[in-house]
Amino acid sequence: YLGLDHFDDGDLTVERFQWRVANFPFFNYAAVEWPLHASAHLNDEHLKKLMRNLFHPSKTNNFMCWSQNWIFQHIASADMDPVSSTTTLHWAAMLGLNTICEWLLGDPSRKLDIDKMSPIGTPLCCALRGTDIFSKIPQYASQPDRPEGSRDTRILTLRSLLEAGASMNDVQVHPAYTFTPLGLALTLDYGWDILLAAGATAFLPNLIVPA
Repeated sequence: YLGLDHFDDGDLTVERFQWRVANFPFFNYAAVEWPLHASAHLNDEHLKKLMRNLFHPSKTNNFMCWSQNWIFQHIASADMDPVSSTTTLHWAAMLGLNTICEWLLGDPSRKLDIDKMSPIGTPLCCALRGTDIFSKIPQYASQPDRPEGSRDTRILTLRSLLEAGASMNDVQVHPAYTFTPLGLALTLDYGWDILLAAGATAFLPNLIVPA
Protein backbone atom coordinates (compact mmCIF):
# COMPACT_ATOMS: atom_id res chain seq x y z
CA TYR A 1 0.00 0.00 0.00
CA LEU A 2 2.75 2.47 0.94
CA GLY A 3 4.43 1.75 -2.40
CA LEU A 4 1.47 2.90 -4.47
CA ASP A 5 1.82 5.74 -6.98
CA HIS A 6 -0.45 7.90 -4.82
CA PHE A 7 2.50 8.38 -2.47
CA ASP A 8 5.17 8.94 -5.11
CA ASP A 9 4.71 12.59 -6.07
CA GLY A 10 7.57 13.94 -3.95
CA ASP A 11 5.47 16.78 -2.54
CA LEU A 12 6.18 16.99 1.19
CA THR A 13 4.35 20.23 1.90
CA VAL A 14 1.97 20.27 4.83
CA GLU A 15 -0.92 20.95 2.45
CA ARG A 16 -0.16 17.87 0.37
CA PHE A 17 0.29 15.79 3.52
CA GLN A 18 -3.13 16.86 4.75
CA TRP A 19 -4.61 16.05 1.33
CA ARG A 20 -3.21 12.51 1.43
CA VAL A 21 -4.56 11.89 4.91
CA ALA A 22 -7.99 13.18 3.90
CA ASN A 23 -8.18 11.21 0.67
CA PHE A 24 -6.58 7.95 1.76
CA PRO A 25 -8.11 6.99 5.14
CA PHE A 26 -5.98 3.83 5.44
CA PHE A 27 -2.76 5.81 5.07
CA ASN A 28 -2.40 6.73 8.75
CA TYR A 29 -2.93 3.17 9.94
CA ALA A 30 -0.64 1.64 7.32
CA ALA A 31 2.15 4.12 7.97
CA VAL A 32 2.44 3.32 11.67
CA GLU A 33 1.20 -0.24 12.06
CA TRP A 34 2.85 -2.07 9.17
CA PRO A 35 6.07 -2.89 11.14
CA LEU A 36 4.00 -4.60 13.82
CA HIS A 37 2.08 -6.67 11.28
CA ALA A 38 5.30 -7.50 9.42
CA SER A 39 7.36 -8.41 12.50
CA ALA A 40 6.48 -12.12 12.37
CA HIS A 41 7.17 -12.41 8.63
CA LEU A 42 10.47 -10.58 8.10
CA ASN A 43 12.00 -13.56 6.30
CA ASP A 44 9.16 -13.81 3.78
CA GLU A 45 10.72 -13.19 0.36
CA HIS A 46 7.81 -11.15 -0.99
CA LEU A 47 7.82 -8.94 2.09
CA LYS A 48 11.59 -8.55 1.84
CA LYS A 49 11.21 -7.28 -1.71
CA LEU A 50 8.57 -4.74 -0.67
CA MET A 51 10.69 -3.53 2.24
CA ARG A 52 13.78 -3.23 0.05
CA ASN A 53 11.81 -1.07 -2.34
CA LEU A 54 10.64 1.17 0.50
CA PHE A 55 14.03 1.34 2.25
CA HIS A 56 16.16 1.76 -0.86
CA PRO A 57 19.24 3.88 0.02
CA SER A 58 18.14 6.53 -2.48
CA LYS A 59 15.26 7.50 -0.13
CA THR A 60 12.49 7.23 -2.69
CA ASN A 61 9.47 9.53 -2.75
CA ASN A 62 7.41 6.72 -1.26
CA PHE A 63 9.86 6.42 1.63
CA MET A 64 9.78 10.17 2.26
CA CYS A 65 5.99 10.23 2.12
CA TRP A 66 5.70 7.31 4.55
CA SER A 67 8.29 8.70 6.98
CA GLN A 68 6.59 12.11 6.99
CA ASN A 69 3.33 10.48 8.05
CA TRP A 70 5.10 8.33 10.64
CA ILE A 71 6.80 11.38 12.17
CA PHE A 72 3.57 13.35 12.25
CA GLN A 73 1.77 10.62 14.15
CA HIS A 74 4.56 10.43 16.73
CA ILE A 75 5.47 14.08 17.32
CA ALA A 76 2.59 15.97 15.65
CA SER A 77 4.80 17.65 13.07
CA ALA A 78 5.02 17.21 9.31
CA ASP A 79 8.34 19.09 9.16
CA MET A 80 10.95 16.85 7.55
CA ASP A 81 13.96 19.10 8.17
CA PRO A 82 14.99 17.35 11.43
CA VAL A 83 15.39 14.03 9.61
CA SER A 84 16.71 15.31 6.29
CA SER A 85 20.18 13.89 7.00
CA THR A 86 19.00 10.46 8.12
CA THR A 87 19.49 7.40 5.96
CA THR A 88 17.15 4.49 5.45
CA LEU A 89 19.53 2.53 7.70
CA HIS A 90 18.66 4.82 10.62
CA TRP A 91 14.98 4.05 10.09
CA ALA A 92 15.45 0.31 9.63
CA ALA A 93 17.52 0.18 12.83
CA MET A 94 14.93 2.19 14.74
CA LEU A 95 12.16 -0.20 13.72
CA GLY A 96 14.21 -3.33 14.40
CA LEU A 97 14.20 -4.46 10.77
CA ASN A 98 17.33 -6.58 10.98
CA THR A 99 16.95 -8.15 7.54
CA ILE A 100 16.83 -4.69 5.94
CA CYS A 101 19.83 -3.51 7.96
CA GLU A 102 21.81 -6.52 6.79
CA TRP A 103 20.73 -5.93 3.20
CA LEU A 104 21.74 -2.24 3.31
CA LEU A 105 25.10 -2.98 4.94
CA GLY A 106 25.77 -5.76 2.46
CA ASP A 107 26.51 -3.06 -0.12
CA PRO A 108 30.16 -1.97 0.39
CA SER A 109 29.30 1.53 -0.85
CA ARG A 110 26.92 1.97 2.10
CA LYS A 111 29.40 1.03 4.84
CA LEU A 112 29.94 4.66 5.82
CA ASP A 113 26.28 4.89 6.79
CA ILE A 114 26.84 2.58 9.74
CA ASP A 115 28.26 5.36 11.96
CA LYS A 116 26.59 8.34 10.33
CA MET A 117 25.51 10.95 12.86
CA SER A 118 22.12 12.56 12.35
CA PRO A 119 19.74 14.67 14.49
CA ILE A 120 18.33 11.38 15.84
CA GLY A 121 21.76 9.85 16.43
CA THR A 122 23.66 7.04 14.76
CA PRO A 123 22.01 3.83 13.54
CA LEU A 124 23.25 2.15 16.73
CA CYS A 125 21.51 4.80 18.81
CA CYS A 126 18.33 4.26 16.77
CA ALA A 127 18.52 0.51 17.39
CA LEU A 128 18.88 1.06 21.14
CA ARG A 129 16.23 3.71 21.65
CA GLY A 130 13.73 2.62 19.03
CA THR A 131 10.84 4.93 18.24
CA ASP A 132 11.45 6.82 21.47
CA ILE A 133 14.28 8.51 19.58
CA PHE A 134 11.73 10.99 18.26
CA SER A 135 10.72 12.25 21.70
CA LYS A 136 11.01 16.03 21.76
CA ILE A 137 12.52 15.78 25.24
CA PRO A 138 14.71 12.68 25.66
CA GLN A 139 13.27 10.32 28.25
CA TYR A 140 15.38 7.38 29.24
CA ALA A 141 12.66 4.85 29.89
CA SER A 142 13.68 1.38 31.02
CA GLN A 143 11.72 0.00 28.09
CA PRO A 144 12.14 1.78 24.75
CA ASP A 145 8.88 2.60 23.01
CA ARG A 146 8.71 -0.47 20.82
CA PRO A 147 6.17 -3.31 20.48
CA GLU A 148 7.16 -6.08 22.88
CA GLY A 149 6.67 -8.61 20.10
CA SER A 150 9.59 -7.10 18.17
CA ARG A 151 12.15 -7.76 20.93
CA ASP A 152 13.81 -10.63 19.05
CA THR A 153 14.31 -8.55 15.90
CA ARG A 154 15.60 -5.64 18.00
CA ILE A 155 18.31 -7.88 19.41
CA LEU A 156 19.11 -9.22 15.95
CA THR A 157 19.32 -5.67 14.63
CA LEU A 158 21.75 -4.62 17.34
CA ARG A 159 23.91 -7.65 16.64
CA SER A 160 23.78 -7.04 12.88
CA LEU A 161 25.07 -3.49 13.31
CA LEU A 162 27.87 -4.59 15.63
CA GLU A 163 28.91 -7.46 13.37
CA ALA A 164 28.99 -5.06 10.42
CA GLY A 165 31.48 -2.87 12.31
CA ALA A 166 29.45 -0.17 14.07
CA SER A 167 31.75 1.87 16.34
CA MET A 168 31.26 1.10 20.03
CA ASN A 169 34.00 2.95 21.89
CA ASP A 170 35.16 6.58 22.17
CA VAL A 171 32.19 7.68 20.10
CA GLN A 172 28.98 9.55 20.81
CA VAL A 173 25.73 8.02 19.62
CA HIS A 174 23.66 11.23 19.55
CA PRO A 175 24.57 14.91 19.13
CA ALA A 176 22.72 15.82 22.36
CA TYR A 177 24.10 13.01 24.56
CA THR A 178 27.51 12.38 26.08
CA PHE A 179 26.89 8.65 26.06
CA THR A 180 28.83 5.95 24.32
CA PRO A 181 26.64 3.13 22.97
CA LEU A 182 27.21 1.17 26.18
CA GLY A 183 26.46 4.20 28.34
CA LEU A 184 23.14 4.65 26.58
CA ALA A 185 22.36 0.94 26.82
CA LEU A 186 23.03 0.94 30.56
CA THR A 187 20.77 3.95 31.02
CA LEU A 188 18.02 2.23 29.06
CA ASP A 189 18.74 -1.12 30.73
CA TYR A 190 18.57 -2.69 27.30
CA GLY A 191 21.22 -4.20 25.03
CA TRP A 192 24.13 -3.65 27.44
CA ASP A 193 24.84 -7.37 27.68
CA ILE A 194 25.23 -7.60 23.91
CA LEU A 195 27.53 -4.57 23.82
CA LEU A 196 29.65 -5.84 26.71
CA ALA A 197 30.06 -9.19 24.99
CA ALA A 198 31.23 -7.34 21.89
CA GLY A 199 33.88 -5.46 23.89
CA ALA A 200 32.22 -2.07 24.41
CA THR A 201 33.27 0.45 27.08
CA ALA A 202 31.05 2.99 28.78
CA PHE A 203 33.09 6.19 28.75
CA LEU A 204 34.26 8.94 26.39
CA PRO A 205 37.64 9.83 27.89
CA ASN A 206 38.45 12.53 25.33
CA LEU A 207 35.04 14.17 25.26
CA ILE A 208 34.97 17.85 26.26
CA VAL A 209 31.55 18.81 27.58
CA PRO A 210 30.76 22.56 27.46
CA ALA A 211 30.16 24.09 30.90
